[in-house]
Amino acid sequence: MKYDVVIIGSGLGGLECAHILSKVGMSVLLLERGTQAGGCLQSYRRHGLAFDTGFHYVGGLDEGQSLHSAFRHLGLLRLPWQRLDNHFDRVTIGNQTFNKKTRNMKKSIIIILAVVAILVIWAVSVYNGLVTMDENVTGQWANVETQYQRRADLIPNLVNTVKGYATHEKETLEGVVAARSQATQIKVDAEDLTPEKLAEYQKAQGAVTSALGKLLAITENYPDLKANQNFLELQAQLEGTENRINVARKNFNDAAQAYNTNIRRFPKNIFAGMFGFDKKAYFEAEEGSEKAPKVEF
Repeated sequence: MKYDVVIIGSGLGGLECAHILSKVGMSVLLLERGTQAGGCLQSYRRHGLAFDTGFHYVGGLDEGQSLHSAFRHLGLLRLPWQRLDNHFDRVTIGNQTFNKKTRNMKKSIIIILAVVAILVIWAVSVYNGLVTMDENVTGQWANVETQYQRRADLIPNLVNTVKGYATHEKETLEGVVAARSQATQIKVDAEDLTPEKLAEYQKAQGAVTSALGKLLAITENYPDLKANQNFLELQAQLEGTENRINVARKNFNDAAQAYNTNIRRFPKNIFAGMFGFDKKAYFEAEEGSEKAPKVEF
């Protein structure tokens, strides 16, 4: 049987309400904790106040029994508990009325809010992941610049040391100084690391590498220079710096390529476009070479 109204724990007032509703053709289910409503019901019937068909009364429930417990008490309906909700449209508890539409709406709102919360958490996670990778690229680029600057700082001492022994190599010495000057003037911001700017930076640093190679080649003609302790220390430091540069470039390339791959994958590419995560350039092997140039000692 399908009930239009379920009234719970309202005592005599609930009986009066059930009586009125049943008279206008509504089917009513009255659930009462305790026995008061049962006595009232007998009194009603003794005075000839009969209920129309569709009215059902269940009394004698324990004090404090919940709505769900009250429904489960209705074994006489011979319906699974999960389907009992289909047998009433409205439930009145005290002065509050809950209808099926309201309950379904609340469930829908809860589901929608849960889905939105999950999406927000996922979006925050994706955004934070992109920020972390972007910062990693920036950090690796800073390391590259540090190693190139370290090499630039060694060049003046190296040139002065060679100049003391190879006074006739003015052109070579000036070439090293000019290449260093041009390379140190090129600054590339990690946030604006375009292929064009990186190529310009790489070309300038390559010119320094080439000039250093020529400078060190002429030292073969000056045995006294090769025996100079200061020159030998500078040469060792320069060689170590070139190795650090190669490692720093490789680490930067790995970070940039991982970042670029990540921002191109769906659906992260949507977030990347929305929040300005642009593709990063990275070092490429120069034409005719499979690895970054370095000074050979």
